[in-house]
Amino acid sequence: MLRLTRILAAFALFLAASCLQAETDEIGGADIIDRVDRVMRVSADTAETWHAGVANLDTWPARLERALLQTLGPPAMQDTQAGMQALERLLEERPQGVHVDQEARETLSVVIELIRRAVSAQRESDRAASALEHEREAHRRTLDKLEALREIDHQLDEREDNGGE
Repeated sequence: MLRLTRILAAFALFLAASCLQAETDEIGGADIIDRVDRVMRVSADTAETWHAGVANLDTWPARLERALLQTLGPPAMQDTQAGMQALERLLEERPQGVHVDQEARETLSVVIELIRRAVSAQRESDRAASALEHEREAHRRTLDKLEALREIDHQLDEREDNGGE
């Protein structure tokens, strides 16, 4: 009787563990949003520790976190192109052992598109800043030339005032 009780208790623990495992093996839209939020708020030191923790894991959630750190993490860790490619592969993938529901896929798709737009906007901003700096430099050169012309004009005026010497 004691043995049967132990077997039933072990079976109950196994079922409970299986249920918990099943819950952790499902990725929903809220999980994607939570991970994006954490990546965007993480400090550089914590991000490095986090990345080290998932660097050698090959699970879908770990690869998602690595890709998010590459695209949205601290600047020192960013490799946006590689991160975007990884996110796109994850979106298409049907991982075994992890159920990524439709809401999560749609959320990830939106995140990818928002990152694309942010990257594009940053490129445009960088181009505009570069063009502005070029224009400022051209303006500075023009001002320098104008100042030189004023100096020449002033010298000519002095010569005329001194009797044309």
